[in-house]
Amino acid sequence: MNVGIHKSVESEELLSHLLIIPPDLSAIESLIRNKQYDSDVVSRAGYDFADHCFEEDRYYEEEYQKHQYEEPLLDMSKNSAYLPQITELLLKFGLDPNANCDGENIMSVTKDVVNEYVAADTLALLLEHGGKINLDVDGFELAGDLDFDVMFDAFNQRDRRAYDSLIHCWFVLLAHTNNMIQNKDAVTVFSKQRCDCELENFKISDLKQHRNYYFGISNVSGRGENWSLHIFDKRTRWKVARL
Repeated sequence: MNVGIHKSVESEELLSHLLIIPPDLSAIESLIRNKQYDSDVVSRAGYDFADHCFEEDRYYEEEYQKHQYEEPLLDMSKNSAYLPQITELLLKFGLDPNANCDGENIMSVTKDVVNEYVAADTLALLLEHGGKINLDVDGFELAGDLDFDVMFDAFNQRDRRAYDSLIHCWFVLLAHTNNMIQNKDAVTVFSKQRCDCELENFKISDLKQHRNYYFGISNVSGRGENWSLHIFDKRTRWKVARL
């Protein structure tokens, strides 16, 4: 296994500043400039921060399971609440979305961060800055891994807020790949004429604005796995697509 970029004294120093709640973005930027951290240091610190955001959710698991059907809310007491802002700043200083860190990648851990929809917001930033959805990281690809999770967890939603977050990451990937689903029928897109909605015709690329959409799941007999995922526009409440 290629471990890629190792931890270093410099990456740990930068990480310690990233973990302050709330983060002082100006101080972080000054630190990076003054210390002249290179892309490897920034990439490693960014990965370790995202990994911390993933790990911190485990401490909240029991609490949230009691409220698993409520609307996902942003928990500002967690580092993950600031993951998009931290990632956007680090991207300015050379964070590589495709960097291999200990056989993993910042995108592969980001998709499993659970705090409202920060994972999808962050994933969108990484993809817009050159993240490769088919990058092989220790035998796994982001696209195929996310596809599998969306399908496998459809009726096994141990934690609804986690599945909501996962679906919004999937929306973002769909928008960047335009029908990447590997093991199901292609996504069916409903036209304006068909749904009589007030907005322009829906396009898969519109899912880049993932917060404008929500989903529902139904039983559909005769479709192999007997389930279907429906995508709705929050602004009109019309169904715009179906997996």
